[in-house]
Amino acid sequence: MEEETPIPQIVRMDQVFAVGGTFDDPSEFTRKVNKNLIILRQSDKNIKVKDIKFSAFSDPRYSNAGPILLAFIIAEVDVNITPEPEDHGKKRKKKKKKKKRD
Repeated sequence: MEEETPIPQIVRMDQVFAVGGTFDDPSEFTRKVNKNLIILRQSDKNIKVKDIKFSAFSDPRYSNAGPILLAFIIAEVDVNITPEPEDHGKKRKKKKKKKKRD
């Protein structure tokens, strides 16, 4: 029996990518956001960044750390929704538990 290879299905959709953490210097956070934008552009040449929303807040539980900085990158990207064929190959056997001997 031959397996059919599924037809590739790629759709455009909006996705949100989050970048965040605690940073002593805001320029470190800016570099981190820019680095993530570069990675996104390398992974999808047709990416269209629609918006970047920033948020800063502090949490009293983490008083030693600085403010928590978040960036939400909203981008339109190509998403591969092709179903992956199920692998009907080898199935792993469950390992038997060893009984304790007194």
